[in-house]
Amino acid sequence: MYESFKIDADKLKGFLNMQFGGQTIFMPNYADGWKDYYDNLLKMTEGNNGVIDGGVLRNYVFPIDKDYDVFISYSHNDRHTARKLAFFLENTCGLKVFLDEFVWGSADKLIAAIDEKYCYNEEKTSFVYRRRNLSTSYIHALLSMSILDVISRSECCIFIESDNSLCLKDIKENTSTFSPWIYEEINYMNHLPKQSLHRTRYFTNSRELDEGLNFEIMLPVDVNGFHVLTKQALNYLRIYKGTRGLDYIYKLYERANI
Repeated sequence: MYESFKIDADKLKGFLNMQFGGQTIFMPNYADGWKDYYDNLLKMTEGNNGVIDGGVLRNYVFPIDKDYDVFISYSHNDRHTARKLAFFLENTCGLKVFLDEFVWGSADKLIAAIDEKYCYNEEKTSFVYRRRNLSTSYIHALLSMSILDVISRSECCIFIESDNSLCLKDIKENTSTFSPWIYEEINYMNHLPKQSLHRTRYFTNSRELDEGLNFEIMLPVDVNGFHVLTKQALNYLRIYKGTRGLDYIYKLYERANI
């Protein structure tokens, strides 16, 4: 990873509306037919005594078979804005973009498929608590390492900043998020060593609890070191196609020392 940017969701929406109006952006995802997809996946990955091959599972559900120009970090509630940004960067600016829902399957749906097969006790008509915890920890570990890999193999990252992704964002010393995935992504962006610029030629719906108290943990994050991605910079990406546009805005921020 070479550089990280952040952009206010409302400002981004205004810019994208000028580009696309009210157009809805459709891209491939795993929304339809997921049950058959994951059932077939579990059959494919079974080994001796029903043991799942974690490497095959990760490469199939969370594939990282290429390097990307841009990784987009966002709240699921801002997914429509993230989709339009990905579409703009790919189709207008000529950049290869990673947006999880366009590339990866759903971790929550995979956990549900594993739980149905391995963790459900038919006699008690309930899930086995210990197995359920293990299944969740295994899949979250696979997803976490996949996120780390794809960020490290992306040239730059753009974080969509909004009330959905951050809380207390007006207090710079105490910025937080309720999303464990945003927490991970921002920390990876902050702690991964900045790589020398390189060129390559040519990223989940959560199931909400239906009953009981909401379970949320507020996690500290630091986006103060991210450059603010302006509408002017986005226009330069549109004018200078491909990675040439990225080079231009890198120099723009270096000159401005921001």
